[in-house]
Amino acid sequence: MKMKMMLIKLAFMMTAVSVTAATCSGDEPDEEDAGLTEFEKLYQDGCGPCGTIATGEQALALGPNNAEVHAMVAVNKFYAGKYQEAIELLKKAMRLHPHYPAWYPHYLGKAYTQTQQYDLALAAFSDVLARAPHQDWGHFGNAIVYVRLGRLEEARNHVENALALNPQMTLDTFAAGDGFYKDPKTLEGILDDLRQAGLK
Repeated sequence: MKMKMMLIKLAFMMTAVSVTAATCSGDEPDEEDAGLTEFEKLYQDGCGPCGTIATGEQALALGPNNAEVHAMVAVNKFYAGKYQEAIELLKKAMRLHPHYPAWYPHYLGKAYTQTQQYDLALAAFSDVLARAPHQDWGHFGNAIVYVRLGRLEEARNHVENALALNPQMTLDTFAAGDGFYKDPKTLEGILDDLRQAGLK
């Protein structure tokens, strides 16, 4: 899925820069670079999309002012079902990085959806669509929220818009790209929402 690949590329790009700079200079990495260097272990640990939560906490300690570290650890918290912690981390990441990428509010909207804060979820997904109008993420997020609000026509409109951008998307491909939930029932519920909204 495009979102998954973007996260992986972003993490490794940041890590490669910080590790190379520290190695070539022979200097100790500063606070921000240290967080990114430690953050590489999130992928090496192989637990979830961003490694283990314990390693993420270490990365936060090393890079407390790094927006990307906060956002990536929030993704792990989200898939572990720690939605409120994910929300707080993402909100801080967005404060630290005012020109944040679209995947920050995307996961914020997903976390708001799982905590039934639907107005906030819709606002977050609107932000996604404004920042990434050619991606399907915001439309699928909105569709899920509108199904849960009982507004099926609006949900179906968003799925149609998403499929216009990404005609290859199916329930199976969506599940393959978003299958990191600790509780498999969470993904089952999301897929059921999308099924009601017209995704096949």
